[in-house]
Amino acid sequence: MKVLTILFLIVSFPFLGFSIERELSCIIDEELENNLPTKKNIFIGKKIKIYLDKNNKWLYETKKKEWESLNSENQNLISQSFQENNGILTFIKKKYNTEKQKQLQYIDKVILIKQTMEINFLKEYYNNYIKFFSSEIRGICK
Repeated sequence: MKVLTILFLIVSFPFLGFSIERELSCIIDEELENNLPTKKNIFIGKKIKIYLDKNNKWLYETKKKEWESLNSENQNLISQSFQENNGILTFIKKKYNTEKQKQLQYIDKVILIKQTMEINFLKEYYNNYIKFFSSEIRGICK
């Protein structure tokens, strides 16, 4: 029995170091533009995918590796942060117009409440430090 346990650990060990990326399927039940309900309802009732990878501090609509390969030349223009507090995961990605990261272009903010699996995905767009448009979707993930 000990031999089987040791063999299992040896075979499993390489996989333990890899981060696990989860694909969440989220059904959207609310859609806002500039903090008001939208008239178009493009996303309501539809499923979107959100990718969660806590080890790589990622919670977004595309996989981290895919996003990095599509945005490799823009890395100096983008900052991102990931936090987990009291069962709430928050991912914020900001894109700037300059490499000094002073002129904000947009902010993406994804919030996932682990207990209820509620998701809030907010996009805010800026021009000369002034927010001119926001789009938000809310829903439940599985």
